[in-house]
Amino acid sequence: MSRSHPRALRVAMVHLSDWKLDSRIQRLARALAERGDEVHLVCIGEPTVEQCGPGRIVVHPVMADKPQGGYGAYLAGYSAFLLKATRKLAALGRRERLDMVEAHNMPDLLTAAAIVPKLRGTPVVLNVHDTFPELFATKFGRAPRDPLVRLVELPARVVEREHERAQRLRG
Repeated sequence: MSRSHPRALRVAMVHLSDWKLDSRIQRLARALAERGDEVHLVCIGEPTVEQCGPGRIVVHPVMADKPQGGYGAYLAGYSAFLLKATRKLAALGRRERLDMVEAHNMPDLLTAAAIVPKLRGTPVVLNVHDTFPELFATKFGRAPRDPLVRLVELPARVVEREHERAQRLRG
């Protein structure tokens, strides 16, 4: 890219869905690719490379399907996805530095998948689609103060504290 156009970015987006079924993620990925950026989607689905204007979208599926069943199945499935997504993001950042990682909730904990790029200085953004703790409590008939709901709230509290700390450091 020329001086009037900054260099193309390498952006990774992590989300526990099939990007072909999520219009919000499609729009974001295509908008970035159309301006010339390289977008890596760590998600559910089939491996795909899509040229989109001067950029491209590369799909890195780490699971075939979303978890189904009771809360135990959801927690186990989310944990498996998180581990696989963490490995994939680390590998992507090892080949060539990522400029940004955007985690799309649910669950909020997906930001943890970007721990390796974050330690290398890559900014991590949480794009909140739904309030996961409230949805979890409603879906599984749990009270707001239930220990499982509190556990699900933990990542959001950590992200909030990090944000507050960053704001204080900025002055």
